[in-house]
Amino acid sequence: MADGGALYGSHPWHWYLEGLAVTLGTFLPFCCVGVGLGVKHFPSQLFAVGISICLLSLASHKEYRFLLPFFPIFSLLTGQGLQKTIGQLQEERTAKLTCLTIVFLPQIIAALFFCLVHQRGAEAVMAHLRQHPAGDDGVFFLTACHATPFYSFVHGQGPLGYLDCSPGQGSPQKRFFEQPMPVLREIFPEALHNATERAPPKGAALKHCLEYRYRKSWQLPEVFVLWGSLLAHEPRMGQWLEINRYQLEVELQDGVWSEGPYDVELWPSFSIW
Repeated sequence: MADGGALYGSHPWHWYLEGLAVTLGTFLPFCCVGVGLGVKHFPSQLFAVGISICLLSLASHKEYRFLLPFFPIFSLLTGQGLQKTIGQLQEERTAKLTCLTIVFLPQIIAALFFCLVHQRGAEAVMAHLRQHPAGDDGVFFLTACHATPFYSFVHGQGPLGYLDCSPGQGSPQKRFFEQPMPVLREIFPEALHNATERAPPKGAALKHCLEYRYRKSWQLPEVFVLWGSLLAHEPRMGQWLEINRYQLEVELQDGVWSEGPYDVELWPSFSIW
């Protein structure tokens, strides 16, 4: 039997142990203390949590978000462990303040960084499109799938299209970032192309795949949203945009680093044309 989950990536069985350490961060030691205290008072609940995480570990595909339902329990355990640790410091006020600073200051810094700086470009793009709505021709995203919010953020009626990233044999998204120009010919056959560009391979199923999934109109959109480094990896992409009378409207930074179509990049960005 084929493992459908593995199409989205696979991880070792112990991956959630790392996931707990990453997501709990500085709360981890106190959560462990809380687990030790909880074994005596509510073992059945802890047993249920442990069994659930073990069952999740049997799946080949794992994500940190699958641990979110357990975080209310982890928070309670962390609170108990922190209270126990602080109580053992007796009347040493300086030690208590130092302990609390070590625990909460990194959490506050991380919260500010990941909420205000890291990968902020996705919401900035949609905020720009909401303030400057496209016309009936809509917007097309030449980015990784799910790189930005969509209709739920824009609250508009204009068509939005993006590259199909369905798992299988060579998704259109993967093909596009490997060879952008031939794939553009398939998606937008009415567009102007450089005379030197090769024609798309015969029998390509990209148009059919996109036709019933995301985009039913094959006219050029009013707006393109590009992954910033796309132009650096494919200079002809800029020429294609100019030939079809697109101009750069704004470039929006996406934080310090991001894992995009070309692996991890420093100072990533989105550009709106």
